[in-house]
Amino acid sequence: MESYEPNTQPQTEAQPVQYEVLPAEPRCKWNWGAFLNPVVFGVGTKAYLCLLYFIPFISLIWCFVSGACAERWAWGSGFYSDEKSFRKAMQTWNRAGVFMAICTLVILVISIVVSVLLVNAGLMHFNFNFHVN
Repeated sequence: MESYEPNTQPQTEAQPVQYEVLPAEPRCKWNWGAFLNPVVFGVGTKAYLCLLYFIPFISLIWCFVSGACAERWAWGSGFYSDEKSFRKAMQTWNRAGVFMAICTLVILVISIVVSVLLVNAGLMHFNFNFHVN
């Protein structure tokens, strides 16, 4: 039969657990991703206040509110464990927003140029004579 021997290792004093101290709120900046697409930003970062964009008559105003405040809401959601991952994600959202803005402007310029060329070539006509009887 096996004999039981008590633990003969010396007892060490319990070390206090050291927790990482997170800042109460990191420096939040304007976010182009939240401004240009508040719904996707809100769902993607669990900043659900961005979804107030769906309320009629305030959606345009809410884009500006989201652009200014969404990073603070995203941090407060608890989705991010540290400031480094939070900052990296916000930079990605910012790049995506700037990319969306550039793409939108390029498509707008191309459509205006094509429309002007088609009108000058006589292939497209605009009739602005509105008659009310």
